[in-house]
Amino acid sequence: ETSVNGAIDGLIKRIELFMEERDARQAETYCERALDIAPTDYRPYWYKMMLSLGLFNETELSEYTYAIDKNKHYWNAIKFCPEKTRGTLLNYGKITKENEERVINEIRVEREKSNKEIERIKVEMDKLNEQKVSFENSKNIIEKRIKKEQDLEKEYDAFSDSMQNSKNKILVSFIICLIVLGLGGLPAILDGDMSPFIVMGPALLWMFFHIANYFYCRKNYTDEHKIKVRELKREEREINRQISENEKEVNKYKELMNQVQKDEIAKIEMIRKRNKHFN
Repeated sequence: ETSVNGAIDGLIKRIELFMEERDARQAETYCERALDIAPTDYRPYWYKMMLSLGLFNETELSEYTYAIDKNKHYWNAIKFCPEKTRGTLLNYGKITKENEERVINEIRVEREKSNKEIERIKVEMDKLNEQKVSFENSKNIIEKRIKKEQDLEKEYDAFSDSMQNSKNKILVSFIICLIVLGLGGLPAILDGDMSPFIVMGPALLWMFFHIANYFYCRKNYTDEHKIKVRELKREEREINRQISENEKEVNKYKELMNQVQKDEIAKIEMIRKRNKHFN
């Protein structure tokens, strides 16, 4: 038994030297040799656990951020270790578990902060989307009103065209009458000859008709619909401006949300790098 213990101690010493040199392959090989001789010695299991986690000393183990109680070699070491050593080994298990929980909590805090900010952004975006719907509805109403006013504008434009046409016809009729009178019609009428009226009659009737039409159209014509269309188009431009501003704000919040998500990923990655053994 003394020779066995001496052989085991020698193998353990070799394992520790290889671990100091960070030679995982040789250290693992000597762990197996030690277990072949003494399968109930806790030390080879302990070192196998450390090697399986990429650790080479207790300092690294105490900073390890993944609970070692999930490793089967850890429980074999606990199972076979002397009573006086068990507390130390269990304490490493406690330390690594606390380290893991600390990192998980750091990540959780970052995610909660990110989620809270994202929720705030979503609330603002919902408000903006409601505004956009309201703007779009107002725009649709204004477009319908503009169409109605434009239809009325066309109707009243017909009165304007008719007035202009009557003015032209009145002028032509008046010129015809002047020509007839100038070509001797007036002396003939003064002498009692009514024959010039045969030529002038239709022109005079045509002129009186268009005079009546002119005043009728003038009475009924109004340019209020043109004014109304201009006002409505101004309102439409303002709503379009508000819609454009709304879209800019929505895009700004979308970019902000993307940035928050990127920042969350970057911060969590930084936490992982700072705790390189954390999975």
